[in-house]
Amino acid sequence: MFLKGESMKRFIFLFCIFFGSVFGVSPQEFSQMFSSRGGAKVRITFDNILVFIFLVIITFIIIKLLYILKNYKIYKRDREKFLQMAEERNMTYHQIKIMETLAKKNNVFLTQLLTNKKLFNELVVKEKKYLRSKFSEKSKIFLDFYSNIEYINSVFYKKKPAPGEIIHSSRDIHIGTRMIIYKKSKEPYPVKGIIVYMDNNMFILQVERKKSELSPLMNEKVYIFFTHENDASYEFEANILDFKEVQSKEKTKTNMYISHSDNLIRRQRRKFIRVRTNIAGVITEEIFDDTKVPTSIKVTLIDISEGGACIKTDVPIKVNALVILSFYLENMLSITAKILHIKPSENNYIMHLEFVNMDESAKYIVRKFVNEHSQRRV
Repeated sequence: MFLKGESMKRFIFLFCIFFGSVFGVSPQEFSQMFSSRGGAKVRITFDNILVFIFLVIITFIIIKLLYILKNYKIYKRDREKFLQMAEERNMTYHQIKIMETLAKKNNVFLTQLLTNKKLFNELVVKEKKYLRSKFSEKSKIFLDFYSNIEYINSVFYKKKPAPGEIIHSSRDIHIGTRMIIYKKSKEPYPVKGIIVYMDNNMFILQVERKKSELSPLMNEKVYIFFTHENDASYEFEANILDFKEVQSKEKTKTNMYISHSDNLIRRQRRKFIRVRTNIAGVITEEIFDDTKVPTSIKVTLIDISEGGACIKTDVPIKVNALVILSFYLENMLSITAKILHIKPSENNYIMHLEFVNMDESAKYIVRKFVNEHSQRRV
């Protein structure tokens, strides 16, 4: 909306005051100039006008740069989120580039294309019309675009399991997951690698080995082991489809092309979830034949679960001994525990404890603490 009448006068007046120092004109003189026709005349030199124009240009450039910088930050955050969403859908590099082209041509955010199905379909129809005007429907370019769009449509609402959620197919594994490949034989051949690519047909595991070293794995069924963050370890059978050696300045690496599996075996390592801690505690009593003997052994809880804890202390305690462990979470807790295992470590001892006959209120407090700190899961 354009300013008119008195509003325009006020805007010009304030603008002139802002740059008044350039001309050496006081606000009072500007006020006289705008108050009446017979007001005092202000002499503005040609040099003052040039400086004024220069300042206006500089101000415009600064505002434009700030606007570009703001848009760049918004675009960068949007693209990072889009790439995460694309990875969750196992989209290929080529499919990502198609989406980026659609977004750029139609001036929309990338994340909009994967959150708004109606907008996505509208832009796809528009792009198909454009391609038909340039190429035949049987051309390689059109067919390539059509097949990739069909795939994106099929996984539009797909989302890979978050850390801690159970997974059922190797297609749900995230890129960047570390894996171990081995053969179930008398002489296992473990190979460690990291997933660098994945689509619906296969995934690529990159290992720091030469192709010749991996020959025992070729044309054989292999077993793959990995850990899903905050959940458990998994294992599945797969076939090696191909090998491709990749040369680099540091080490020779090999890309292993591996088939997918929908039969993942979940290897839950513990009955209860454990989380890392650094809580001070004390063993206040040792129990011998139902007799409680007072003691005072300072300990540090390294991790804790609803079923037990791992502690560090300077004083060793015999395996299978019963103790009273006291520490503070929401309240001061005193829990009977059994020493399951002890291991010397430098100048102290690491002991694993199992909680015995823990009451429901203490269980609730420990369970709540574990759930609130699941990001520190062991």
